[in-house]
Formats: sequence, structure tokens, C-alpha cells
Amino acid sequence: MKKDNFYLLKCSENGKDWYLQDLFNEIYRFSLSAIPDFAWRTTNFLSLQKKMIEVKYSCPRIRNHYFETVIYEMDVEQTSWASQEFKKYENKATKSRNLTDSEKTEVGEYELELRKKYADKQEKMGNS
Repeated sequence: MKKDNFYLLKCSENGKDWYLQDLFNEIYRFSLSAIPDFAWRTTNFLSLQKKMIEVKYSCPRIRNHYFETVIYEMDVEQTSWASQEFKKYENKATKSRNLTDSEKTEVGEYELELRKKYADKQEKMGNS
């Protein structure tokens, strides 16, 4: 099976490791999973930065966690939810990567877009 290095967002709570999970649902957008195979993951560093901003603006329950970026070599094909065989992964991150100037601009624009989106959503909820 083909493998690649994936970025995941990991936090700790009550002495246990948890990984960000994107449920792609408007109401319960993000959750945490103890199983890395079920976590949101990407091979694109820019996507990782954008996801961190999205969590910051959209998920009050999760945004206060400190997320660490980890890199795991994982199967490209994601594990089925029905699977009961879970793997252990070693963090391959040796040093942090910095965004390029154009990536910084893109991330800044994305954050402004999300800030406006969630401010508009809060305003609509307040006027209901």
C-alpha cells in the first residue's frame, strides 16, 4: 500500500493524545479522535495553517486546545471506520517549516474571510 507523510494536529487532554477530526458538518464541524487514522490530515502545509485558523473561528469547544503539528507516515488510503486494527505512528517532524511570503498573504486573506463569515453568522444568530 502506498504511503506518504501527513500533517496532523494533535493535542493532549487529561494525559491522553487527541487528534483533530473534521466532520464536514455545519453544526458539529470539528471533533477530537484518539485514533490518528480517523484524524483530519493533509500533505499540504498551507492547508494545515488554514485548518488551524478555521478551528480558531468555528469551534468554541476545541479552539482553546494547544495543537501540536505532527508528521506521520501513513497509508495514502484512509482507514475504514469499520476497521478495528489501529497503528501506532512515530512523529517525523524534526523542525518547523515557515510559510513563504505568498503563503503568509494567502493565510492572512483566509483568516479575514473566516473572521467575516463567523462574525456575520454570530450577528444573524443574535438577530433571530
